[in-house]
Amino acid sequence: MRPAGHLILSGLLFLGFYYFSRSFVLSFSLALAQVAVDIDHLVDYIIFAPRPLSIKKFFTKGNPLTWRRIVFFLHGWEWVLILFLICIKINNSFLWVVSLGYFIHLCLDTTVNRFTYKMLKLDKYFYFLIFRFKNGFIIDKICPPRIRQVQ
Repeated sequence: MRPAGHLILSGLLFLGFYYFSRSFVLSFSLALAQVAVDIDHLVDYIIFAPRPLSIKKFFTKGNPLTWRRIVFFLHGWEWVLILFLICIKINNSFLWVVSLGYFIHLCLDTTVNRFTYKMLKLDKYFYFLIFRFKNGFIIDKICPPRIRQVQ
């Protein structure tokens, strides 16, 4: 999902959650967590994108498809399981809403990106960090029939 989509959704999540909870802090935390997951795109961009770097190139649709590797270390269902187990152990409202925001983000990316980037034929395991690790984070192994540039 594009950043704009996550931003719009985070605003709607904030409003909806605030309506029911009346907690600004929890609502904002949910919305922020849903968007903050994408910080790993910036890390990968700095490490793997060809030089020179630019803000315009960073926000270009399909930009990661031009890189040789993608890690996206926060985009992994393994983290959802770990967060869920921590939430059960600690049972803290703040941690639960942050985990919910994270879960929503991954659900959206997993479903929306399979349609948005249909030509990639994203593997059903793409959003598992272990799958990407096992394939050396090499995009040609993760998305074999990829197209170099997405218009």
